[in-house]
Parts: sequence; C-alpha cells; structure tokens
Amino acid sequence: AMNKAKVVKRPFVTAAFTGLMLFSACASGNLFSLSSGPGDAVKGMYMALLQGDLEGMKRYLPKEQAKMSAGADKGLLGELGKSFANYMFEGMAREIKAKGGIKSFDIDKEQINGDSADVAFTIRFGNGEARSGQAKCRKEDGVWKVVS
Repeated sequence: AMNKAKVVKRPFVTAAFTGLMLFSACASGNLFSLSSGPGDAVKGMYMALLQGDLEGMKRYLPKEQAKMSAGADKGLLGELGKSFANYMFEGMAREIKAKGGIKSFDIDKEQINGDSADVAFTIRFGNGEARSGQAKCRKEDGVWKVVS
C-alpha cells in the first residue's frame, strides 16, 4: 500500500514567509550559492529562510526588494521588524522540529517563459507531512530571483 503524504496548506505561514522578505537584513551568513535555474532560486531562498538565514535569503530577491530590506534594520520599525522576524523564526523552528525536521524540498514543476517562471514545490517533513507552495521568479542580470 502506498502511503501518500498529507498536504497541509497554511496561507498564514506562506504570507509570513513573504512578509519576512521585507525584514531580510537582520542576519548574516552565506549558506547557499546563487541559483542556476528558477527552481534552484526558490529552493535556496526557502531553505535559507527556514534556517533563519535572512542575509542568505536576500540574495534570491530582486534588487528593489533587497534595497527595501537593506533599510529595514534602521530605527524603531527596523527593531520591530527584527523582533517580528525573530518571533516568526522561533515559531517556524519549533514547528519544523515538531514535524521531525525537513526531510526534503522538492521542485515539482518549473514553467519558464522567457525571463519569468512559475515554480511549484513541496516541503516534506520527517513525520511524513508535506506542504506545497508556488513561487514566481524573474531573471535579473542573468540570475533567477524570487519575486513572490
């Protein structure tokens, strides 16, 4: 008998991932290399995000989003952003640990149309649960970046 992974969709968590992109100037470290395809960009950005590497995640964003996030660490709003990002990362880390860690991050489909692409992906957790998502990418200076 085949055991099919349960797919759980959580719009809040997806929105939180997207929202955290605005506060991506908080952490440091370069765990991932730049991508060769749109799926690689999506995987790199999400893996950096899931590991709390906001600086690494920022490398997968288009220039205008990276510029916005570069100023996000100044002043009170920057401090609130850091606090929110830390709160979200702690919550995500607890959730990931409770689900047995990340078993795999699979690119299900890449649809490239010139300098833009749509990518479907699935994150599989150690407990057998899975979460699917979609991302839009754009090629910028010959490198794929995650737009949304």
